[in-house]
Amino acid sequence: MRKHIRQQIVEIISAIQEGIEIALRSEIENAAVLLSDCYHTLNMISEILQSQLSYGAFIAYKELLVQLQQLLECLQDNKVAGHSYAAIVTQLNDNLLLLKNKLMNEPEVKHTIVFLPYSASMWDCMESIWKAAQKDPKCECIVVPIPYYDIEADRTHGQIHYEGHLFPKDVPVINYETFDLSGIKPDVIYIHNPYDDGNRVTSVDPSYYSYELKKHTDMLVYVPYYVTQGDYPENHCRSSALKFVDKVIVQSEQVKEQHAKYIPSHKLQVLGSPKIDKLLYYEKNKPEIPETWEKIIGNKKVVLYNTSLTALLAYGSTVLNKLKYVFSCFEGRNDVVLLWRPHPLSTYTLFSMRPQLLREYFELVTEYKEKQFGIFDDTPDVGRAIAISDAYFGDGTSSLVHMYGISGKPIMVQNVNFDRKPNEEEQRSAWFSSIDFNSNDAWCSMGDSNRLSKINLETNQIEDNFIIPTERRDGYLLYSNIIQYENKIILTPHLANEIAVFDLHSLSFKKETIKKYNGNDPVKFTKAILYKNYVFMTPYMYPAIIRYDIETGELKYYTDWYDSLHPYISDRNKPLFVNGVYSRNNLMMLAFAQDNIIMEFNMDSGSTKIHRVGNPGNNYWGMTFDGKEYWLIQNESDKAEAIVKWNYETGETVEYSDFPNEFIGNKKNFNEIICCGEYLLVFPRFSNMIVKIDVATGKMSEFKTGLDYKEGERKSSYYHLKCNYYFAKKHDGHVVAMSMYDNSLINIDIKTEKVTKMKVELNENDISSYISFQNGFDYDLSIEDYHHTEGKYLTVNKLLDYITSSQYRINPLQVEAYTKIIANADGTCGQKTHDYIIKNIK
Repeated sequence: MRKHIRQQIVEIISAIQEGIEIALRSEIENAAVLLSDCYHTLNMISEILQSQLSYGAFIAYKELLVQLQQLLECLQDNKVAGHSYAAIVTQLNDNLLLLKNKLMNEPEVKHTIVFLPYSASMWDCMESIWKAAQKDPKCECIVVPIPYYDIEADRTHGQIHYEGHLFPKDVPVINYETFDLSGIKPDVIYIHNPYDDGNRVTSVDPSYYSYELKKHTDMLVYVPYYVTQGDYPENHCRSSALKFVDKVIVQSEQVKEQHAKYIPSHKLQVLGSPKIDKLLYYEKNKPEIPETWEKIIGNKKVVLYNTSLTALLAYGSTVLNKLKYVFSCFEGRNDVVLLWRPHPLSTYTLFSMRPQLLREYFELVTEYKEKQFGIFDDTPDVGRAIAISDAYFGDGTSSLVHMYGISGKPIMVQNVNFDRKPNEEEQRSAWFSSIDFNSNDAWCSMGDSNRLSKINLETNQIEDNFIIPTERRDGYLLYSNIIQYENKIILTPHLANEIAVFDLHSLSFKKETIKKYNGNDPVKFTKAILYKNYVFMTPYMYPAIIRYDIETGELKYYTDWYDSLHPYISDRNKPLFVNGVYSRNNLMMLAFAQDNIIMEFNMDSGSTKIHRVGNPGNNYWGMTFDGKEYWLIQNESDKAEAIVKWNYETGETVEYSDFPNEFIGNKKNFNEIICCGEYLLVFPRFSNMIVKIDVATGKMSEFKTGLDYKEGERKSSYYHLKCNYYFAKKHDGHVVAMSMYDNSLINIDIKTEKVTKMKVELNENDISSYISFQNGFDYDLSIEDYHHTEGKYLTVNKLLDYITSSQYRINPLQVEAYTKIIANADGTCGQKTHDYIIKNIK
């Protein structure tokens, strides 16, 4: 018997009790009618119970109901005869109360649980909860796939879709057209659609929006249809349904904290994701695959290729070129097969939002299927694709990549701009995140790999490479700055986890571990200042300035400034200080990237002072000093990004925005500003020129390099860093800047303004040593350490070679890293979710 039917019977019994009370106060004729109605109502209760309960259970109620009817007859007879009936009324009330209590404790009463998925491909976020509920003898489970609509360009509902026929065979589904939700009043309703009418691509039928469902249940539960690497998109935390649901199942404490900014924390329960349950089930119980797939796979290794809507919308035709390149990598190989799984809404999304690409996309799909480059997987079961594949390749923004991570199998995130193999020049080309010059050589920290390198400035060749211990070999932007002090080189961590100190005599590294404030503090420092025998590291997002004593190795943390600055931090996920750092004597000036503030830091005392500089709405990215005044470039201000001149002594500012006529830029225009004596050079971040500024007059002009390309251009897609110059710094009467056009160093003679170009290249042995799918280190890893990024060294072909080699392995450390961001990643999420929800039913 369903719980809501039991509740209706209990309410009817209360109505009988009320009817008896009225009858006792009424005239004989009216009392007889009322007591007769009560008698027939007991008959109705008997019929309901007989239809809802087993025979054995019903017999016990039948006897009690017969007794109640007999008592009603006696009451009516005594009322008519004018005899005493107090004892009969007492017995009636006792028996009615007994009937109520018996019903409230009836073991055959079941909780009614309704699952309302709309997409068969998302059923895996509910399936293990459903399986747990199915096994519970106290529960009745109903699965009702609900319809959804395409959203047209004018935000109206377009074509309707229903996927009830796509669900697994062992899941009994009920057609929504024959299902009366209002009549059933479920104890629990599960949904996986949090958007209501807020989705731009699809919408469930409005009758299934969360605020409509809430009318029919006291326990509306939202289970997310995806897993993430830790954080959720902020807009998802504000989704409409989260206001109306009673419980939200979240994957981790981190996700709970994030949601708690927007919804009450009592709604949030950390239980993991049922999607992981499905994957682990498939690991133990290999899924059946279609016969056509088996013929294609044979003994070959399988690569799951996942393409998402995000990339399709962001890159358009570039994605189509990428598809052609990926297909070509598999053509002619008899040891690997591609399993392409495009997002199920790819075709409709192109039709609706990129119609000019639809025909070419459709032709690509048709050619892929006809030529059998591999398997085209448009089935709802993503878990099967993960289970039968040996590696993941595809978009990094998709939740599928994080589902895949728990398998321990290798992951490579694609770069959609790479539509061919890199050539020799591209592979030999090197770029650095920082550089420090000596007389005949320079030391640099590589920007796209884990190594400290020595460059011969006469030959432009990298002569020595030193791998930095306990960092990933293909690490990206590990270190942000190089400081040389006597026989030591200090590398300050950007994405790295520790400070690296290189001894020039022993040619060996020492690592200094720093505190973790926010998880792994992924982006730590950008600039570093040498003062006395100390290195002061200035924070990018790290909540402390660190002072490193080069002689003793002691670390000192300055954090008081963070409390002073906290009221002005508008976004914790954006940088605090970037290139706007300059030191004079014992004072270090730091330009704030989120407000019009310069923070003054005394390197002797650790004290700070806040200066308001320039107009409200300004915020700063870089800074230099001309001997008298500071010059600041802006980050992303609310208005035109003027260059700001600030006088420290007087506090006066002047803004210069009379850029050359050919200047093109809006926000985030510049990356570095360098004082060259009588003039300044401002190097572009995203604008189209180097700007020269006369210090005395503030007049701006274009500094023409005479090079055979325009600022903003790239020699090929393999020179893919977005900013036009990564760094610029003064050295021995020159300004040296790292150009992202082709990873060349641009050398500008300050006196003559002559420009020369230096291309630093790797040798063949260096290139081969960059390639690795093994994370050979032993510190506490985050999941990003297991996401290899496609590049000029780690290519699609290198991935294929790896998974077909004897070195291929499932990485247990990767599995362990994922268990830290997903609760109950042992296959128990569904059972624990069911137990928790049943316990909390009102």
